[in-house]
Amino acid sequence: MTNLAADLTALAQALLPTLHVERIERLARGLSNDNFLLQTNQGKLLLKCYKGEVPVPLLNIQNALADMGITQSVRAYDCDKRIALFEFIEEVAPFTALDVSLIQCLVTLHEYQGLDNTVPVDIISFVKKLTLKELECAEHHMLRAVKLIESLPRDLAFCHNDLVFDNLLNADRGPRLIDFEYAQYNDVYFDLAALSCSFNLDTHAQNALLKTYYAHRHLTLPDYAIGKLLAYQIVYLLLSIEWYQSRGAHSYARPLIARLHSLVD
Repeated sequence: MTNLAADLTALAQALLPTLHVERIERLARGLSNDNFLLQTNQGKLLLKCYKGEVPVPLLNIQNALADMGITQSVRAYDCDKRIALFEFIEEVAPFTALDVSLIQCLVTLHEYQGLDNTVPVDIISFVKKLTLKELECAEHHMLRAVKLIESLPRDLAFCHNDLVFDNLLNADRGPRLIDFEYAQYNDVYFDLAALSCSFNLDTHAQNALLKTYYAHRHLTLPDYAIGKLLAYQIVYLLLSIEWYQSRGAHSYARPLIARLHSLVD
């Protein structure tokens, strides 16, 4: 990695001229982009090398959310080089359970009001386009879930849209959400479904999640909540399974397939 390390060091120091990089380590996390931990004279930093365009509007939003204490700050970025430097947040230990502080973190995100006139992502149109050939009876369950979702009110907010377990950090200063590349206005139940799947919540725990979430948002828990959460879990799982399988990441897809079967069998 000698030549790569030298190239990455040059890129990082071009972003922050006062930076001195002492060591570089490739991180295993992240399938969409390449991530590197930099040991520097300014502490630990995360260097992200994007395979696509740098999501500048989302990086600006992430800095606003960092001020709210729910994510890492963005130090610098270069659109031409397709790189960005972030604060590196140390994880104390992986989460062993979904706790109230993480739910509060999600509430803070969903109550973010920094965007105007943003068209919500149409998740349902994406799931309708899935082929689902490898999952027996998946189309039947997908159609039932979509029918239910389309019959219910939309609960829109600014959502993360990628709350896989690796994007949830248990830091010493409290939980942090990372990787906002897919963040956009969406139905909050998509994020709630992702949390339910990431922590493999049973029905009792899903009910507890909903009650806590709505209590922290000072909203009345609707009668349709648990049914809508189940429907969105099916949608979330089908989209995630297809995403991983299309990239050959079958080890990531297998536990999601097991979760899907546990919900619909």
